[in-house]
This record gives sequence, C-alpha cells and structure tokens, in this order.
Amino acid sequence: MNLAPASRTSISRFHQILTRSTNRDRDSSKIGRDRHSAGAAATGVALAITVGLTVFSGGGFNDASQATFIALAGVTLLLAASFNGSATIAALRSPPALTLGALGALCIVSAAWTIGDPVTSVRWGLTIMSYGAVFIATATFTRVLGPWPLAAGIAVLAAIEAILGVRALAMHALPDAELIGGVWRPGGTFEYPPALAILEVGAIPILSYAMARESRLVVGASVAATVLAGAVLGLAGSRLGVGLAVVFLAIMALTSRASGISRITVAGTAALLIVGALAGSVLLNGHLAPGATAGDYTSPHVRRTSHARGASKVQRTPPIRPRSDLLHGRAHEWDAALRTWLDRPLLGAGAGSYYEASLPYQGSAPTLYAHDLPLELAAELGVLGLLMGVALYVACGWTIATASDGTALILLGATVVAFMASNLVDWTWHLAGLGALWAACAGGLAGCGLQIARRA
Repeated sequence: MNLAPASRTSISRFHQILTRSTNRDRDSSKIGRDRHSAGAAATGVALAITVGLTVFSGGGFNDASQATFIALAGVTLLLAASFNGSATIAALRSPPALTLGALGALCIVSAAWTIGDPVTSVRWGLTIMSYGAVFIATATFTRVLGPWPLAAGIAVLAAIEAILGVRALAMHALPDAELIGGVWRPGGTFEYPPALAILEVGAIPILSYAMARESRLVVGASVAATVLAGAVLGLAGSRLGVGLAVVFLAIMALTSRASGISRITVAGTAALLIVGALAGSVLLNGHLAPGATAGDYTSPHVRRTSHARGASKVQRTPPIRPRSDLLHGRAHEWDAALRTWLDRPLLGAGAGSYYEASLPYQGSAPTLYAHDLPLELAAELGVLGLLMGVALYVACGWTIATASDGTALILLGATVVAFMASNLVDWTWHLAGLGALWAACAGGLAGCGLQIARRA
C-alpha cells in the first residue's frame, strides 16, 4: 500500500527528530564523561600538591606545615565534590571517613577542657579531619581513574625521599639524616628514619608490579627505586619496616595468581632489596662525622620535644642510646600512657596535651608521644578517644576486607597496613605528610571498591 506524500513527509521528519535526539544524548554523555575525567585529573593534581607539599615541609610535623595541609586538603575536597558529588557523598559515608570526622571533632571540642594549649587541640582536630578530606577526595579520584595514577605518585615520592635520605646520610647532613646513638640513619624530609622506612615498604608492591611492565624505562626506574628502598631499609634501623617488607613479599608470592605478580618478579624484587641493603651497609654504614662525639648530637625525639616546647635552640644533651630489649623500651612508655589515662579516664587531658599530662609518669627520659595510638587517644580524649582509636583500626580493616579490586589492594593496601601497624609502636600518626599518604591510599581502596561503585 502506498503512503500519501503527507504521511511520508511526517515519518521522515519524525526520523530526523529521533536521530537528532539520539545524537544529542550521545554528545551529552561524551561531554559528561570528559568532564568527569577532567575533574578527576584536576583532583589528582590537587592531591599531589597537598600530599607532596606536606611531605616536603618537614614531613608535616610543625605547626605551619599542618596549617598548610589543612587549607590544601579543604580545597582538594571541594574540587572533588564539584565534579562528582555522588561519589564524594558515598565516600563520606564510609567508616574511615566517619571515624576521622568524629575523632577530629572530638579533638576540637576537647579544647574546652585541655590542660595544654586550646589552639593545639583545634589545630590537631582539623588535621585529623583533613585526613578524612584526603580520604574522600582520593576515593572520588580513583572512582574515575583507578589506582594506577595514585600508585605511580607513591612510587615517585618514595624514590625522591630515598634519594634525599641516602644523600644526607652520605654527607652527614641534618635534618634529612639523623644521628641516633652515634649512627647516621636516613630520615628524608620526615626527619625520622622509621617513617621513611614505612614509606619505602608501602612502595615495594608498586615497584614490583612496575618491573613486569613492557617499557624498559619503567622497568629500569623501578629497579633503581627498589635498590634505593633496600638501602633505606638496611640503614634506617627499623625492625618493623624490615619485618613488614618480608611479610608483604611473602603475601605477594603466595597470592601470585590472584595479584598478577609472578613469583619470579617477587623473587627479583626481594633480591634487589637485599642488594640495596648490603650495598648501603658496606658503602654508607653510619658513623660519626670526623672530630665529632656522640654528645654533640641529640636524638630526634629530644630535638622534636624541644621544638614542640618552643625552645629557641636545640639542647645539646647526650643522645638516647637504642634500648636492647625486645620492645625498645616501649613497655615503659605504654605503662606511662596507661597511667596518664587512668588519671583522667572520662575526658582525658585534651588533644595535643599528652606530653604535659604524662610527665609525672614518664621518668627521666620523657617522650613527646605514647608510641601507641589507641593508648595516646585514651590519655588525651578519655574513653571516647580509646573507642575511636579502636574504631579507626576496624574501619581500615573494613576498607581492606571490602576492596573488590585486587590490583588496588596490592598496590595501595601495603601503605595502609604499614602505617596503622607503625602506630601501634610508634608516633607516625603525628607526621601529617605520612598521614595524608595513608589517607590517600585508604581512600583509593574505597574508591575502587564495590561499596562506592554501587552508591555513586
């Protein structure tokens, strides 16, 4: 049956309208994807500036670097929310973000009863909340671009810090190298060897992955960075760092099929780390500078305590010799922290006031921190602080357990585990640069997981 000319014209016009509408939808979808990618790239740059600047500013230990970190983290979070609000809200609802937000708020509120400086309580509370901001922004970033850009940034940062630390050790130059107990050790811009060791340990799986790439440039750079990481671990004197490196290498070897890293590559990584450690020990074994004596220097703990108390110059006191017991004297420090908490069990002494509150219980060699995060939070924030400290570890465990991207788990999980483990026996929590890197890795895991993907 022939259609009338008017009917054929109507059908043709309808087809043209439908085609134009479909093309507009495709163009809009492409524009939306391009905007998401551009927004994610901008967030990645902001994250690199936030974490990198904080790390290179004394590791984020002093007041000025922490204030800068707070400002940069806030801007980064706003940028992430502006390009992908749904993913940002989803990350905000995750346990680590909620725990960090609540803990930071409690620190700020504790300014009302602190025995120390209320400004310190507020600043430290904002620093913890900024960890949460970095977590959320990174989750939004990896939701779009995946874990590889973040992993590459960690590897580059670890290599730069290793070079700075080893160079300073070779030249006997403070503050990127530390003279502890008469032995020079690399500390990088963290000015603390165990913190640099944690950074290098977190980069090991990333470097191992990179060695299996096809690019000769990437493989060569990864080999060099791995040897440097081994030198740092061999010279830093961190038993925890070495132990974690062994554990992570064993896990990668046992899960080679699931992780995508062959056992040959893992073995090669281990061999390069050993070569670096041996070469560092032979060529750069720490010693006193010519004409100097051990009494001319002071340990980083004493220098940091002096700085935190506002002293105009470093006190030249004999260095604290490394303790020979299994726990390096931690049992005494934990006992002091426990007694400090029991003195004010309900509210604690206030955020940032551990040193003042614990002095009566520490004895003749006081330390600035408790060397155990949950105990320190209990001493400063009471029962709620202790519960939030435990909740933070549970939240990190939840993030790792629910990570559905196996590659992201291998690349980023080591930094999360190493940082949290170190804060059971050390004080790396107070280095905002390393804390920001930990928060970024935890956020990256969340962003690559199903929990975020389903909500976004």
